[in-house]
Amino acid sequence: MINSLIKKYKSLLNLGVTEDLSFSEKLRTESNNLVSLIFIISLIAYLFYNAIGPRFPMAYYISSSWVFIFIWPLILNGFKKYTAARLITILFPLVGLVLVHLLHGWDVRIESSYLLLSIFSVFFFNKKSAIVMCIFIAITYIITAITLSIMPPPLKGSIVAPAPFLYFGLSLMAGLVITFRVLTENAKYSDLSVSQELLLKEKNEELEMFSRIASHDLKGPVRNVLNFSNLMEKNLENQNYAELQKNLDFVLANSLQMSELIEDMKDFSSIDNLSKTNQEVVCLTAMVRKVELLLKTEIEEVNGKIKCDKLLDYKCNPSDMLLVFQNIIQNGLKYNRSETPTLEISYKKNEESLSIYFKDNGIGIKEEYFSHIFSLFKRLHSRNEFEGTGLGLSLSKKILQKYKAEISVESVLNEGSTFIIRLPL
Repeated sequence: MINSLIKKYKSLLNLGVTEDLSFSEKLRTESNNLVSLIFIISLIAYLFYNAIGPRFPMAYYISSSWVFIFIWPLILNGFKKYTAARLITILFPLVGLVLVHLLHGWDVRIESSYLLLSIFSVFFFNKKSAIVMCIFIAITYIITAITLSIMPPPLKGSIVAPAPFLYFGLSLMAGLVITFRVLTENAKYSDLSVSQELLLKEKNEELEMFSRIASHDLKGPVRNVLNFSNLMEKNLENQNYAELQKNLDFVLANSLQMSELIEDMKDFSSIDNLSKTNQEVVCLTAMVRKVELLLKTEIEEVNGKIKCDKLLDYKCNPSDMLLVFQNIIQNGLKYNRSETPTLEISYKKNEESLSIYFKDNGIGIKEEYFSHIFSLFKRLHSRNEFEGTGLGLSLSKKILQKYKAEISVESVLNEGSTFIIRLPL
C-alpha cells in the first residue's frame, strides 16, 4: 500500500519530464510538480480538517476551488505545456493574494506569500523570465498597497488568518522546494559527471579500436588494388587480355569492398550526431515490406522468403529503424546455406517493452560468439565465405542504444539464429 502510494507520488512528480528536455528544464518541471503536489496535499488536509468540524465555511469552499486550480499545472506538464503550467502556478495564487488583500486589507497577514511566489519564479523560469516575473510580482504588491491606502477594504475585520501557522507553513513549503532542488541538482550533476566520464572513456576506446581496425581493413583492399593494377599494366604490355579481364574484376571487387567499408564507417561514426527529434509513429510491418523492396535483388538471387506477422506501431525515427531492420534481415539472408533462406518475423509485448523476433534458418552461431558479433568489425567468417564489413550488427546496436533498446541473439549452430530487439514502451 505505502510502496504503491510512493510510486504514484514519484510518477506525478515526474509528469512531463522526458529525456529530450535539458537538465535545467527537467529540474524546473519537477519543482513545479512538487509545488503543485504540496499545495494539493495541504489543501486536501485542510478540507478534511474542516469536514470533521468546519469552522470557516467560506474557507472550505475556497480551498476546494484551489485544489482544482493546482491540478492544472500537473495536467499541463503531462501534455508538455511547461510555460503555461508555471504561469498558472505563479499567477493564480498571485490573483488570489491580491483579491484577499483588496477585500480584507492587511489584517490577513499573508504578505510573505508574495516573496514565496518570487522564490518559485526563480526556480520555475530561466534567468531573464524569472527577473520579469519577480518585477511583475513586486509591482502587483505595490499597486495593491496603493489601492488599499486610497480605498478601504469592504470586508475588513471579517477574517483574520492564523499568521504564525501560515508563516510556518509557507516557510516549510519554501524550504521543501529549495531542499528538493538543491539535493536533486547535486545528485543529478554527480550522476551526470559519472555517466559523462564513463561515456568519454567508452568513446575513446571505441575511437582507438575504430581507427586501428579500420586502417587494417582498408589496407588490404588498397594493397590489392595496387598489386592488380601493376599486373594489369603488364597484361597490357604482353597483350594478355584474358588475364587483364580477370585482374580488372579483382580491382573492381576490392574497390567495392573499400567503398562498402567507408560507407559503413561513415554511418557508424555519424550515429552520435543523429537526434531522436524526428520521431513519428511507424508501422513496423510496413518497415519490413520496405526492406523487402530494398533487398529485392538479393532475395531473388538466393530464392529467399520473408514471413512477417502483423507487427505493432512504434514511435521512432523511421531512418533509424529501417537501417536496423535492413541489417538484421540482410544478415539472415547472407549467412545462410539453405536452399530457401527464410526469415520469420514476429513480436511479443508486455507492460515494459515490445520485442521483435527475427528467426532465420541460417548457419547459426556458436554460443561463445554471441557477444562478439555486436562488436566493431567483428567477423566470424572470412570474406571468401561471406561478403561484408562486419559493421552491420554493431551499427544496429549503437542505433538501438539511442532508444535505450537492446539487441540479443539466440542460436543453434547449423540450425539458425533468432535476433531479438527489445524496444522500451
